[in-house]
Amino acid sequence: MKYEGLDYVWIAQMMDGTEVHQFDENGENEVLFKDVRDKDIANFQLMNVKTKKREFAVNLLTGKILAFEKWIALGEGQEMLTDRKDLKYRLIYFREMTKVFGMSLGAALSTNIVYFIGWQANAPATGQNLKKMIGITDSNTILFG
Repeated sequence: MKYEGLDYVWIAQMMDGTEVHQFDENGENEVLFKDVRDKDIANFQLMNVKTKKREFAVNLLTGKILAFEKWIALGEGQEMLTDRKDLKYRLIYFREMTKVFGMSLGAALSTNIVYFIGWQANAPATGQNLKKMIGITDSNTILFG
C-alpha cells in the first residue's frame, strides 16, 4: 500500500516549526489534506517518493514557489506578487488524475497524475482574487498557471 502509485507526497511545515507528513514513515497511515489545509502552514512541500527529495514547495509567508531547487517569484503584468506584506497567501494543492481506457471497459491502459501547488490571496484594495500555481506532470514537466 506504500504511496499507492503516487509520485509525490506532501509535507506541511507549520508556523511553529513542526512538520506534518502525508504518510507515516512506513507509508501506511495517511493524514488527509483536509485535516491540515486550514492550519497555520508556513511552507508546503512535495517530496519525490523515489528520491526522497523535496522538489517542489510553496512558501506561504513570501508567496514564492520552489521548482527544481530554484525559488520562483511570480507576478501579474509588471506587479510582483511575492514578498508582499499586504497579502495573506492561502494554499492551493490538488491532484488531477487522468485514466486512459481501451475499447473494452477493463483496466486502465495508463494513469497520469498532475500535481498542482501554489497560492491564492485577495488584493487589499479591490478584493480581487489573485492566484499563482504550477502543475507537475509525471514526466516532471512544469505547467504555469
